[in-house]
Amino acid sequence: MRQVMELILLSVTFGDDCGLLRAGIGPEPSHLVHRHQKEYLRSAHEGCIVHDSKAADTVRWFQRSTQCPTAWAISCLDHFNCEDVLLDVSDTLRAGLKSLGLDDIITVRASQCLELVPDCLERQHLVLNANLMNASWARLLPPTSILVNMEQLVSYSLPQAIVAAHKAATDPRGDDKVVITGKRSLKTALGQLPDQKVIGVTVDDYRGFSALNPESTDYPWLEYSYKNADLAKAAGQPCVYIKPIGVSKLPVQRNHHFRGEVDFLHVGGVSVSRRRRILSTLEKAGWRAVVADGYFSDARDSILQLSTVGLNIHRHQDRRVVEVLRLLMYASQGMLIISEGGDTRSDSHSKVDDRLLELELQAAVMFVPYSRLPQCASVLLQPSARSASARERLHNNIDKLVLARQEAKLLAATLHVLFPHCHFVSS
Repeated sequence: MRQVMELILLSVTFGDDCGLLRAGIGPEPSHLVHRHQKEYLRSAHEGCIVHDSKAADTVRWFQRSTQCPTAWAISCLDHFNCEDVLLDVSDTLRAGLKSLGLDDIITVRASQCLELVPDCLERQHLVLNANLMNASWARLLPPTSILVNMEQLVSYSLPQAIVAAHKAATDPRGDDKVVITGKRSLKTALGQLPDQKVIGVTVDDYRGFSALNPESTDYPWLEYSYKNADLAKAAGQPCVYIKPIGVSKLPVQRNHHFRGEVDFLHVGGVSVSRRRRILSTLEKAGWRAVVADGYFSDARDSILQLSTVGLNIHRHQDRRVVEVLRLLMYASQGMLIISEGGDTRSDSHSKVDDRLLELELQAAVMFVPYSRLPQCASVLLQPSARSASARERLHNNIDKLVLARQEAKLLAATLHVLFPHCHFVSS
């Protein structure tokens, strides 16, 4: 208890920098997400339709075609995350397509589709693990595939990209796959023009950048982050269409006075040191703080149902776009949510890279800079009137956030722009 009070006193010294007075106050989630989506879709389409690229050719073909795709494949470029980590994404996309009146949908690894599904190449593909697209996959998958990106993108100058790729290819902490990826990134970077920006993804603390293979630009993308879309457009890749991350289930109803067996829960990344550091601090202060790693579907939901607050902490300090998938996982179970977020005033490692995205979530999520997560988390669960009011406001907006992010409506808006003759309407 003494350590809990020390954390609370620390937060008092920051005034209201924990944001309790602002917690649960923000724009209406539904209005904002649909407005942003509409604006970005219009801008992307205007740039893509006149662009000289294979991706633009595909979109123009979609525009002319009056034959709407009825057989779909949600295919995942082969990686260990296909069955577990990305299962939520594929299941939600599948549910969204079904809500749009489509029934012939398969969810499968790309290699299994090509090997076992007779009409694999005739299906309209939504391809997960977009950052793994390379020449080998490009030769095998249909040219009309649409890539679905779930990673934070970063833009490097050519010298920075070469240095980062060389580090990945030679760093002793990397395994064989890391080294191979580094060599591919180096090859990609060396193939760029000197003044050209190189687009890649963030990976981990020591390998902060992995360049995308040039084949990834040959396809239209579905993109979850406005910041990512801006970076891609600035790098000459306009066919990047916003499709906000959604959910396919209605929110679980939970009383705002609920206190579970676990005070603070972080799903995923038990080996990530910056997450362990926060959870350890909370645990030493007397809170029941847990990292749940390797749990999926019903097993994971059972843990969520026992937890009061869901924490979201970036995997590494260069990861600055909020992990929406994890936040919606918490929100769907009615949990209070505290997330590492941006504050450029005093915490150099918590810069907002996607202000629009955080603004959409602000009414239901308490965003806190990394350095203040332990004390602000402690304050939120205190019995004070100010903390109770903050909890109630956040709780009242969680249902609104989940309802605003229903997959069918978000997916319909994006597919309607790509396939204007198909009249995709959510049921």
